Amino acid sequence: MGEKKSTKLCKYCQTEIPAKAKVCPKCRKKQGLGCLPIIIIVIVVILLLSLLFSGGSDSNEKENGSSQGTETSGGESSGQDSAEEIDPEEYKAECADLVYNDVMRNPDDYIGSKFKVTAQIMQASDGITTGKYYKVFTDDGSGYYFDKMIWVFDKRDEKSEDYVKLLEDDVVTFYGEFNGLQETENSLNGSKGEDMSLDVYYAEIVKEAE
Repeated sequence: MGEKKSTKLCKYCQTEIPAKAKVCPKCRKKQGLGCLPIIIIVIVVILLLSLLFSGGSDSNEKENGSSQGTETSGGESSGQDSAEEIDPEEYKAECADLVYNDVMRNPDDYIGSKFKVTAQIMQASDGITTGKYYKVFTDDGSGYYFDKMIWVFDKRDEKSEDYVKLLEDDVVTFYGEFNGLQETENSLNGSKGEDMSLDVYYAEIVKEAE
């Protein structure tokens, strides 16, 4: 093996100087470390750039994942929020017996409350804006339906398999919600009054008209 050189050339003046000399004795200029600093700088820059690109990629993936998660959550939410049909039997079970005088005395306290009432249809009509509605009377306790008068607005789905057309003189148990008092006027003497009105969603015929 050859001996290691004990001298080197100055980078600036090309004078032969000791190999370990850091300053040229002739031109007094410091001798650099060659290409090593440049190589180190390049490596550091490459590492920094790779870290930056890597961080940006991770951020995009997280954003995409978050976006996809939001869309999925939204889809599930809309599915959960969609109104499901209430089971008829459950709805009927929620309806309390109508106490006419209590509701008439404090109508505002009962708006939207669910009630059931058995009454006889005395008049059946079909309005342009209101749809089918009935003038009904409750039983006075003697078996005759001439007691309390109620306006019943038929909100049932005519396409339902359980739908049945109601006729005048039918005795029906109605299930629905109190929607307030209906202002009425007597066609004979012009006197005005207020009558109870119900939005009905289910009905069961107790006795068909003869």
